[in-house]
Amino acid sequence: MEKPNAMITLESMLASPGKDNLDAVSSLYLGAFVAAQRLVALNIRATQSLMESNMSSVQALARARNLENWQEAQSAATQQLVDQIVGYAGDFNEVVAENQKELSSLLQAAPPAQASGKPASKLPAMSEVVQTMLDAALHSRNAMLDMATRVDQRRQDAGPDK
Repeated sequence: MEKPNAMITLESMLASPGKDNLDAVSSLYLGAFVAAQRLVALNIRATQSLMESNMSSVQALARARNLENWQEAQSAATQQLVDQIVGYAGDFNEVVAENQKELSSLLQAAPPAQASGKPASKLPAMSEVVQTMLDAALHSRNAMLDMATRVDQRRQDAGPDK
């Protein structure tokens, strides 16, 4: 039977004397920061890739001389967009899963903190810091997917001149 996770707070860890607690807090923050860096880098690469792909697609559509060529270019652009979104979602989920696994192992290895004398409900939980970072990354991912959806919708609405 698994023990229920005790809420670990920054204040309770720092209230306990010892280098182990400071090292544990440092490791938790470093892990969360590295995950945030990876997600930001992923979002930048994905945005750049989408922009380059969109420019390439616009050029291909502009070169289309007839309806058949235009439809082929449109189909290729749509497939490329779908592939990019699927790849991005997979990479995003991989980063989040790795981060959650690392943070869970750090929390399990953290030395037990002494009670600080304050009710736990009034102390900021370490998990709240991590959750806020993950929420921000998820918001960024959702914005990326929304942008891709809008681009795709505009392509469908544009259609060739008849």
